[in-house]
Amino acid sequence: MTVVFAFLLLAFLTSVHEAGHWIAIRLRGGRVMRLTLGRGGPVFRRKGEPSFALGLLPIGGRIDYDGVPDGTGQAVVAVSGAVANLCAAGLLFLSGALLVGADLFPAGEGGGPFHFALEATATWFWIVPGALADLLVHQRVEGMGRAIWFLYDLLARGQWAGLLYLAGASSALWASLNLLPIPGLGTDGWHLVRSLAGTLKAGGTHD
Repeated sequence: MTVVFAFLLLAFLTSVHEAGHWIAIRLRGGRVMRLTLGRGGPVFRRKGEPSFALGLLPIGGRIDYDGVPDGTGQAVVAVSGAVANLCAAGLLFLSGALLVGADLFPAGEGGGPFHFALEATATWFWIVPGALADLLVHQRVEGMGRAIWFLYDLLARGQWAGLLYLAGASSALWASLNLLPIPGLGTDGWHLVRSLAGTLKAGGTHD
């Protein structure tokens, strides 16, 4: 149950993330040429345009496109995957609160389901930046460690209400991790920084 849910959750997070990029590309007038979900050897391929490939491991994805203007256009595409994950997190938290009651979730007492969904999404999104700040200032990452163990405990219990919360928290964390500007990994955060830097260097936006 734990392993199966973990794989399904990773596939869900990746699919939502790439869907966000896809929508932004189309809204900015671009054309999607290739979509890859997962890593490793492909277990499924579809030719044509856009072509599609499904990797063996449901971790990460890649979308190849053209026709989107440099500068702010590329920045919008870069950030759109994280926005999609944040929207999904909010909907998952809200669904759980409406179905079983916000008071059954951690820190869900009071404020109603909508307030709970917004607060929970923001809390889990800021855990990663908070952990980095904690590491730089205090040379420790206690908050991140507690959060990971908490999510693992929810997964191990296998209760569907807890799994909703786990999926929402994971989606918010996924958004935060993807916005970290790490050059070697080519994260969305790094593409966002490059796009904005290109805009500033050119002396304006390119729409």
